Amino acid sequence: MRSRMVWILIIAFALMIAVGGAAAQESPYIPAIVEFDAVTSGEPVTRSAVEDGAVTATLNWHIVNWSDDQTVLVEYLQGNIWQPAWLTFEVVQPVGSREVVVQDPLNFGSPTFRLTLSEGRSVLEQRYLVIPFEENMSVPEVTFTSPVTALDPEEILDTTAVVVSWDVTNRPEGSQLVFDQVLPDGSQINVELARPRLFVPSSGTGAVQPRLPAGATDITFRLSVVDAISGDVYASAGLVIPLTTTAETGDVAATAAPTAIPAGPEVTPDVQTPQVQPTVAPPPETPQVLPPAPTEEIAVQGPEIETFTVTPTTIAAGGSVTMTWNVIDAATVQISEVLPDGAGLTYVQLPGSGSVSVPLPSGATTSVTYILTARDADGGESTAEQTVTIEG
Repeated sequence: MRSRMVWILIIAFALMIAVGGAAAQESPYIPAIVEFDAVTSGEPVTRSAVEDGAVTATLNWHIVNWSDDQTVLVEYLQGNIWQPAWLTFEVVQPVGSREVVVQDPLNFGSPTFRLTLSEGRSVLEQRYLVIPFEENMSVPEVTFTSPVTALDPEEILDTTAVVVSWDVTNRPEGSQLVFDQVLPDGSQINVELARPRLFVPSSGTGAVQPRLPAGATDITFRLSVVDAISGDVYASAGLVIPLTTTAETGDVAATAAPTAIPAGPEVTPDVQTPQVQPTVAPPPETPQVLPPAPTEEIAVQGPEIETFTVTPTTIAAGGSVTMTWNVIDAATVQISEVLPDGAGLTYVQLPGSGSVSVPLPSGATTSVTYILTARDADGGESTAEQTVTIEG
C-alpha cells in the first residue's frame, strides 16, 4: 500500500512539473519585437542621394515584455560589417524612435537595419528592416581623373601603381565599376588591384596597375559602369596619360682626358742681365705649417614632409588601408610597399598632398611598411615610413 502511494505522489509531481512548464511556455510575458519600421525624409531614396548623405530616416521600434537584464541594439549593414546606427553610449530603450542619416551600404543591396534583443550572449529575437532604393531613370555621368600628368616608360614595372579618382552620379542599381586599360590594338585588360569585395563605391580615390604595351605613346585607362549580371555598359569615361619620350642619342661619345697646355718656345732676352754679387743671408726660418681648415659638409635638405599616416595601423589580412600625406616643395612624391620578404607596389607620380585607399598586398601576412619618398628639383630627398600590423 505504501509503495502504491509513493508511485501516486511521483506521478502527481511529474504532472505538476509538466503543467507548470506548459504554463510557463504559454505565459504572456515572453519578450518580443512587435514593431520595427522607418519613415524617410529629405531627398528621394536613390543611391546617389544616399551616397551624398541627403536621406534621413526616423527609425521606430517597440519591444514588449522587456526586462532589465536584456539589451537592445540597433545597427546598419555597411559592406560586410554591422555598425551601430548611431555613435553614442546611451542605453537603447525597448520603445523608442531615432532619426539617422541613411548610410551608403557599400554593397549591391539597399540600406539595411537590424534590431536585436538579447540576454547575455543569447539572441532572443532579431528583426531586419530594408529601405529599398528607388529606380533612377537618369543617364549615369562619369568623371575620371588622375594627378599623374605623364609617365616615364622606365617607371612602368610589374610593381607600379597609378592613383586615380572617380565620381559616378545617377548610378543604376546592380551596376559595377570596372577599370580597364585600352591597348593600341583596341583590346583591353583589367588593371584593378586585388580587393576583398567586388563592389566599388560610386566615388573615391584608388589605384590601378598599368601595363606598357609595345609601341605605345600613352597609357589609356577607361572606367565603365556596367550591369553586374549582364555586363551591359551604361556609361564610360577615358583617361589618357602620355608617356615621356627620350631623344635618340646613338652611341655615347667617350669623354676625352684633359691634356697639358704645351710649353711655348724658349725666349732669350736681348739685354744681358748684369751679374749681381750674392750677399750672405741668414738661414730662412722654417715655415709654420697650419692644419687645413675643416671642411663643413653641407647637407642637402629635402622637401618637408608635414604629415604621412596610414590607417588603420592594425588590420586583418585582405583589408584596405588609407594613406594620407602632405609634402611641401616636392618635385616628385611616391609611396612604396615593403613586405618582410620583399617589395610590393610603388605608387608613383603622387601629388604633393592627398589621400588614397588601397588594398593590402596579397602576399602580406604579418606586416607592411609604407615608405614615402619625396624629392625636390635640386635633388634633395626626404623619407617617412609607417608600418601596418596584420592580425591573424
